[in-house]
Amino acid sequence: MDCFTKRELRMSSLSICTICQDEAEVLPEFLESCKFIADSLKEDFKELVIVDGGSKDTSVEIIKSYQDKMPIVLIEYPFDTFGQQKNRALERATGDFILGIDADMTITTNFPQLFKTGYFQAACMWDFMLYFTARDKYHHFKWPPGYTMRLWKRGPLFITNFHEKLQGQYPGVPSCPEVTIFENSFRQSEEALLNRGRRYQRFQKEMSEAGGGPGDELRYLNASKAPDSEIAEIPAHVCKYIL
Repeated sequence: MDCFTKRELRMSSLSICTICQDEAEVLPEFLESCKFIADSLKEDFKELVIVDGGSKDTSVEIIKSYQDKMPIVLIEYPFDTFGQQKNRALERATGDFILGIDADMTITTNFPQLFKTGYFQAACMWDFMLYFTARDKYHHFKWPPGYTMRLWKRGPLFITNFHEKLQGQYPGVPSCPEVTIFENSFRQSEEALLNRGRRYQRFQKEMSEAGGGPGDELRYLNASKAPDSEIAEIPAHVCKYIL
């Protein structure tokens, strides 16, 4: 397995990289999740790198309010593509590992402790279970369970503009069943959900040619209004690790 570099197993430092644009409604929970990791890892936490694509809400102010609570590198660059924005964050990261979670995501509190054990040094990339939260942090949409590749050894950059893929990313990335990631975007206002759907429309042609598509621009707004029959409780063994 190509691990990109010849670093020894001493690797233990972490950077978190994300992009942001008008995420004020979900940023506080994301930042609190990052702060928990930073406090847990102490000197092994290098920085949180955030690239803001030109937020018109209070996102930048919220980020700056956390700069005295953990090391944050804030880069303001007009949004062009998802992949390029994420690469701008990666180019500033200094950790041995990258945790690439989005500004509307959080991660279970058992992650930093597992990271400190050296568990993740066994592979270059790691998948985590993903729940799309609904209404609050303890409920999720009854969508087919899936995994998302969010942790990797620093080195590769993203090679696509949408639904980003890393250089060297391969099928069958090992999964970590202990850690869960939550995408919390469905707790935003209607305007934020509409903006989220619209941002993907500019990549409709590329996404369709790749065998997918952005869906209707109302997809996130409609999902937020899903009936109770489409929503389930997050399992108790996962809830105990929710911050």
